[in-house]
Amino acid sequence: EGFWRWLRAKMGLNLKELITQGKRERIFDSNVPFHVPLFYWIFVPVIQQQLDEFRIWWNNHRVRLQHEKDMPSGHVPAHAFEQGHDGGHPTHFAGLDCRILVPQAAVDELREYLTEDVGSRESHLRWPGLTMEVEQAIKTAWEDVGSPEISVESAWNVFQNLS
Repeated sequence: EGFWRWLRAKMGLNLKELITQGKRERIFDSNVPFHVPLFYWIFVPVIQQQLDEFRIWWNNHRVRLQHEKDMPSGHVPAHAFEQGHDGGHPTHFAGLDCRILVPQAAVDELREYLTEDVGSRESHLRWPGLTMEVEQAIKTAWEDVGSPEISVESAWNVFQNLS
């Protein structure tokens, strides 16, 4: 919860406002069957890009020094996980190594079990209504309108052009 404030302060925008703009301005209607998968196709990558940029910024900002704190402070969080001379291990920054190493064979075995039990990973990574066929139709329509750049600023315009 607390990170949303930082995201808004850093990025200068409120992702909730961006998302709800479509409803407020009557661009998006969840009762229109094509709107939901089109929304996912356009907005999931846009939102993910914003979150990725924030994550990079957050992990590379210097945490203020707090002498009374038990865990690391006064350093850049990403440095504790970088490989190299002075990084790669939290204990180099007065932190505890809380990582749990899991053998790759165990991960592979679990993935195989889950695939047999509930289906492939890929089948669970699709958004509701955004089948491969629908995704291809959206992509074709997007190419037909000139493959416009999809960004925070243009997302709803692209949505309108494709719907």
